[in-house]
Amino acid sequence: MEKNDLASSYFNKSFLFYQKLPISRELANYYDGLAQIAYTQNLFQVQRDLYDKSLEIRKNLHIDYDTDYAQVLTNKAMAYQKQGDYQQADSLYQQSFTLLI
Repeated sequence: MEKNDLASSYFNKSFLFYQKLPISRELANYYDGLAQIAYTQNLFQVQRDLYDKSLEIRKNLHIDYDTDYAQVLTNKAMAYQKQGDYQQADSLYQQSFTLLI
């Protein structure tokens, strides 16, 4: 099995595991980590979906105002930027910056 296939296998197993965890800040952090792994696999839509899941959890927990939330917005913006969607990236960078000032 190639490294990439092995990584994808672990990614899929992790994703299924994390979906079963209770809603918490830690779960949001796990989704962030999985999104970063998706990035290394060039799974950009999966990455954006995972960041959306993290942001949604943080909103539901009313922790959508802190530096962690801003970091997720920045990470998601970088994903859009990498794909050439500069308008969406700019919007997310602005939202992140607003939280940090």
